[in-house]
Amino acid sequence: MFVGFGVVLIAIGVSSYRRTKITQSWPSTEGTVSATNIRRYNDEGTIRFAPEVDYEYQVAGQTHKSSQIRPEVFISFLDEDEAKRFLQKYPAGNKVQVFYDPATPTKAVIEPAAAPVRQKL
Repeated sequence: MFVGFGVVLIAIGVSSYRRTKITQSWPSTEGTVSATNIRRYNDEGTIRFAPEVDYEYQVAGQTHKSSQIRPEVFISFLDEDEAKRFLQKYPAGNKVQVFYDPATPTKAVIEPAAAPVRQKL
């Protein structure tokens, strides 16, 4: 039973990794950060802080909106100041490079490589 569960987890991880790698080859366009926010939430008794970046971009003359930062990754921090520091690179009104799925341009990210997020414990 444990082996089967392990195989399922490995398969999910490999699939997620492949989807993440694909975003690195997506075309990109210039976008604009429309708003940022830090969402505070309770994760099983632990207060966490999730940075949010809303941005707009155009593909083939159509305007799209997204808030996905990294592929397959939900970013959160235990420290609100860490979340604020993360958002410093995305002030509202600034231009950002947006990587979008050419088959589905509504799917986009602003950080195509899902780098691990350092967290203070």
